[in-house]
Amino acid sequence: MIGAWCARPTKAQIARAKQLGIERVHLMVNDHSADTRPTDFRCDDRARDYAAMITDAGLELHITSWIMPHVLFLTQACAQLTQLALDTGAHSIEWDAERPWTHATAGLPHADAAAMIQLYGCREGVSGIGYGDRGALQPLVARADYVTPQAYVTTTSGLTLPGVPQVLAHWESMACSAVVIPALAAYRQPRNGLVAAWKAAGRPSTVMLWALRHMGASSIAAQVRDLAEAMG
Repeated sequence: MIGAWCARPTKAQIARAKQLGIERVHLMVNDHSADTRPTDFRCDDRARDYAAMITDAGLELHITSWIMPHVLFLTQACAQLTQLALDTGAHSIEWDAERPWTHATAGLPHADAAAMIQLYGCREGVSGIGYGDRGALQPLVARADYVTPQAYVTTTSGLTLPGVPQVLAHWESMACSAVVIPALAAYRQPRNGLVAAWKAAGRPSTVMLWALRHMGASSIAAQVRDLAEAMG
């Protein structure tokens, strides 16, 4: 199965996802990428509309949100995201645990923050930078049902194909029972780069791609089709 992240998708993007063989879509419902200090949780006002667009197309819906280790943020996030998942039929709630989680100021210890999370039975996922800080990530990863470590090999990234298994091993070592789903870059790809990255990841049966918006480029769309064919 091929999945892809998106934010504020258009109908054309969703139709393209279907055409390219994507079956799973993770809807990003906010952007806290620039936040490190305590702040209220935010959710896109049109999240339910975008979710309906995805499910109406017959695609498997998941919800992705940034996460921060602050009491107010987590309290609001858990309440709003759980309700959103119930309202939309989302298969899971996924945390994007990047700088706002790992480098937050005036936050709880990461283990205490992770222990606060209550999703009332919703499946839980975690994504993050490939070599993210173990001390910050492990309490979150340890409670996850699945993880999507970002093993992004591009023409401009520092990560190369031999480093992909190392990224996956880093996350596997933090996970208790989580399924590891490699996240690959669907942008700035050399010729046959996406299939090569999938092979470097061990030919997994499921991958995630960043991001749906890049697949309007014919060269990237062709590589996604090639990946779908290679995965069978």
